[in-house]
Amino acid sequence: MRLFGAMKAGYALFVAVLIAVQCVTGQSKAALENFETQLKPLMDTMVAGKTDNLRFNANEKFINLLEEVLSYPKTFRYPFERLTHIKILSPQDERFRIYTWNIVNDFGEYENYGFVQSQHKENKDMQVFRLHDRSEDIPNPEEAKLDDSLWFGAVYYDIITTKYEDVTFYTLLGWDGKDIYSQRKVIEPISIKNSNGKPTFGASIFYKEKERKRYIFEYSPTASFLLRYDCQFSEKVSTKKIKRKGKMQIVSDTIRKRQDMIVYDSLESMFVGFEALPQYNVGLYNVNGFRFEGNKWRRAEGVLPRNKPDKVKDRINDDPTKNTDRSNVKQEDGRIF
Repeated sequence: MRLFGAMKAGYALFVAVLIAVQCVTGQSKAALENFETQLKPLMDTMVAGKTDNLRFNANEKFINLLEEVLSYPKTFRYPFERLTHIKILSPQDERFRIYTWNIVNDFGEYENYGFVQSQHKENKDMQVFRLHDRSEDIPNPEEAKLDDSLWFGAVYYDIITTKYEDVTFYTLLGWDGKDIYSQRKVIEPISIKNSNGKPTFGASIFYKEKERKRYIFEYSPTASFLLRYDCQFSEKVSTKKIKRKGKMQIVSDTIRKRQDMIVYDSLESMFVGFEALPQYNVGLYNVNGFRFEGNKWRRAEGVLPRNKPDKVKDRINDDPTKNTDRSNVKQEDGRIF
């Protein structure tokens, strides 16, 4: 009976994929909307299903259907507006598109999933790469260069496009719910190979940190931690000697400028002696930053957060799952970033 049931389910999935392929081949807006209608209930089940079995079975069907349809060119700009649990990002030059989402199991552990969709520059064929989350199997993940088969999983909520001379750089900001003990955010460089569209995650683009490929921040699941690309002030104080009234004096000169940068909190343990346990880390509201200069992300000194609170952007944790049940350790509603 179980074998018959599995065969029946497999046949049903084959038929669904076949129908989807036939619909998308036409690539009309109506066909794409019809396909999205098939995906929507699967997404709802994988998010709100009452058991692991329901959620992960729906997720596997969702993956198979989505992977098939993404191979068709017109899906590259289709918004998939009804798939609200899926984060879809594309850089300014539309070199690729990245889809990420997560499923939480009964033990409170988050598993991340995704695809990278890129278009061949010459023949315009679509390349689709399924991302395989291997976060817990990667030794020294901040120093590892990764790809679609070995991915430090996260749900990406922002993509930054920067240029130096004729080279374009892409940097992702992402969130990983991890488990009931801690959560993580990541600064993740990504590049796309011109030959086959294959994604590479991680790059040596952090100034004076040749071995580093990405930044990973791990902290308490009940803490607030800001990681965002924003236009902010920074200031640098320089000193010089000048001669006044026949005497040499040291004077200070403050240079203040405003520019786009990645801003993030400092992390510190809530308890003395627990510094090695990231589940006790919380943000200090001491803001740090990275500015893109030349072909590197360089630390910005003296970041002065001046932006007014924004109820949408400053949602606690910038959690892409929109889970506002998580509370801020300091119980603060707004942030001046």
